[in-house]
Amino acid sequence: MICLLLVSELQFLSCKSKANGNENIIPVDISLYKTIEIPVQLFSGTGSNLDAEKLTIFIGREDEMPEGPTSFDVMQNGDLVICDPLLQRVVVYDSLGKFIRQLELHLPVSRIQTINGDDFWKLQIATSGEYFLFDSRVTSSSLRMQPVQEGFDDDENRAILLKENKGIVFKSSKGNQSIDSFNVNFGSQEKLISIQNFGTDQKGNTMVALESAPGTDSVLVNRIIQKYNNKNVLVAQIRDIDVNLFVYPIDQFRIRNERCFQMMPLKDKVIIHIWKLN
Repeated sequence: MICLLLVSELQFLSCKSKANGNENIIPVDISLYKTIEIPVQLFSGTGSNLDAEKLTIFIGREDEMPEGPTSFDVMQNGDLVICDPLLQRVVVYDSLGKFIRQLELHLPVSRIQTINGDDFWKLQIATSGEYFLFDSRVTSSSLRMQPVQEGFDDDENRAILLKENKGIVFKSSKGNQSIDSFNVNFGSQEKLISIQNFGTDQKGNTMVALESAPGTDSVLVNRIIQKYNNKNVLVAQIRDIDVNLFVYPIDQFRIRNERCFQMMPLKDKVIIHIWKLN
C-alpha cells in the first residue's frame, strides 16, 4: 500500500477573477472544527460474529489490499450514512458518531449519495457498477430499490488538469444552462498531479481539491481544498488535511451544509474530520 504523507509547506494557487479582473486576495486558512470517531472491527469471513454498530475493516493478506468503508454522505440533520461493503450494508450514525441503524442490502454497495431531502439514496453496486435508487424510509425487511441509468451528481462537476501546473474548473448552477469556468495556476515548484471540482453551491461558491508532489516523487503528496467565491476569487482554504489512511475510499470528501467532511478509515477506527466553510 502506498502511504501518502502530508507536507506542511504548500504554495497558494494564483488565479484571476474573470468577473472583475482583480488579482486574488490572500486566502483565509480554515481550521479543523470537529472530529468524530466510529469504532471498527476486523473482518475474517462471512460467517464471523460481528457487531452491527461497528464498521468493518479487512486487513488483507500479503498479496491483497486492505478493504473497508468506501463511500459516505451527510444528511441535512447531520446524520452520516456510510457504505460497509464487506457486510453488504449501509450504516447510519448521528452527528456525534452514535449508531442509529443498519440497512442490510445483501449487495456490495460501493458508493452512496443522498438526494431529494434525504428520503432517497442513490447507490452503486461494486460488482456490476449498476445504479439503484433506494427509499431510505423503509426497513431492511421491506427494501425498495429501483434501477436507474444516471450516475452521481458529483460526477458532473468537471475540472481538467493542464500542463505547466495549470488547471481549469467548470462551474454551473443547477437549473442554469450556462457554464462558467475559471483557470488556476499552481504557483509552486511542486508538480500539480490532480485537480477535482466538488461543485458550486447556491451562493456561487466553488470548492476545489488539489494534489501535488515534490518533483517526480508521487509517494509524498500534498493535498489542499480551496474555496472560490462567486467571482471565482480564492477566499479560503483547508491545509491541515491528513492523508495517512489505512483504506482509501472512493468518496473521501463531501461538501454538505456549508461544511467539508473527510472520511478516514484507519486500522482501529474510522475518523470523520469536519471543517466549517461559512
